[in-house]
Amino acid sequence: MPLAQVRTDSETLLMPAAELEEELRRGRLLPSVRVQHSEWTGDGFLVASEVPALRDALSSEEARLGARLRAPWSAGAPWVTLFLCVGLAVVGVLQGVSSPDGALGVGQAAVGFERTLLDGGYWTPFSAALAHVSVAHLAVNLPLLAYCSYRTERVLGAWGAAAVLAWALLCSTIAILAGSDLPVVGASTLAYGAWGAQIALGFRYGRWVPAHLKSRYGVGNLVLFLPLAFISLFNGPGVSLVGHAGGLVGGVVAVLIGGLFAPMRAAVATFVALGLTALLPWTPPAWWAGSWSTVSVSDSAQIAMPSRWQAHTGRWLSFPAWSSGDRYPVFAGTFFASEEPEGAAVARERAVWSDWLHGAAVVTERVQGAPAANRGSSFIVRVETNREPWIIVERVQEHDGLRTRAGYVLPGACSAPDACGGRRSMGDRVLATLNLSSPAAGK
Repeated sequence: MPLAQVRTDSETLLMPAAELEEELRRGRLLPSVRVQHSEWTGDGFLVASEVPALRDALSSEEARLGARLRAPWSAGAPWVTLFLCVGLAVVGVLQGVSSPDGALGVGQAAVGFERTLLDGGYWTPFSAALAHVSVAHLAVNLPLLAYCSYRTERVLGAWGAAAVLAWALLCSTIAILAGSDLPVVGASTLAYGAWGAQIALGFRYGRWVPAHLKSRYGVGNLVLFLPLAFISLFNGPGVSLVGHAGGLVGGVVAVLIGGLFAPMRAAVATFVALGLTALLPWTPPAWWAGSWSTVSVSDSAQIAMPSRWQAHTGRWLSFPAWSSGDRYPVFAGTFFASEEPEGAAVARERAVWSDWLHGAAVVTERVQGAPAANRGSSFIVRVETNREPWIIVERVQEHDGLRTRAGYVLPGACSAPDACGGRRSMGDRVLATLNLSSPAAGK
């Protein structure tokens, strides 16, 4: 059997042609080695990557992985990692300049149920990963992302790393919209995605990872970073465990999809994930709010709302209140009804809200004409306080000498009738469920 000659940088080897193909397929020889085999190259030497008979062996995932990990780190710059980290640093500097007190202003950049879905923040899934709440927040995330993304890009190449980060962005956004109480900012979701990819790469391709790099992938990487993930559990309510988990799952999913070693397939995976992420803010908020069920306001009044609201119960003024995660609650309460002249409802509401919120209230009656048994009206109340304006949309109904109020509170920026459509729509759906009955009927 004719032997093939293989010239590396340090030595010349003789081996059967089949063994040479296997060594290249498994990534134990680089595509840059020079090969001489009479059936493939004639009497001269050719670089292995230029030999047609070896293209199939060199196109395997193992060959691509081995070639990239065995190549010197200076063989190619990790462009995706560099571009992302420079972008984060630039955004951090701009935030710092705009916030001289040291707290980086995140403004409307955060991704969350209210900000993204109810307020129409279609840009937030992308802007949230770039913004940070403080210099310390950026200082923690930037090196972690740089290391994990570099290790991922070292194996998968630029498009493969981009696919991992895109799937981390998609899965973390889904997790935040579905399960996070508060809006989220920070690149840690992407860092956890790259970390998840490192773990998955090690478990899936570990036997082809060079021995000196095994601690960077799979079990070795898991042991190295697990304490960091564990510490984050005790870092207080400001840490988005849901976002971290979503990013981690996204990185693992990207690797399990497979084919990321091929630039074209990795590019398709990248744009699919980015496209799906861009569509998320346009999905109905009701999809993310949870199932609806009834809550008793009193013995004679009930109201229905999504489980997302019911999970956060508190008080607002003298009312039982429910929140979807931010500071603008849904509220309801039942009081004894006082006698008043016909048509005095608007004046009553103006006096009540001016007294309760210590400001000048402007009240507009919005809907009248409820059935006689459930006599009631709906109001829009604008209250100017010393701190900020409030918009209160409420429904007031009377039954058996009791007056039940149910409503929701909006920020002053929602004063225009067509503003904050998502918040108004969800709030109106809750108010429409207000149901009154006699106390005896509830026993």
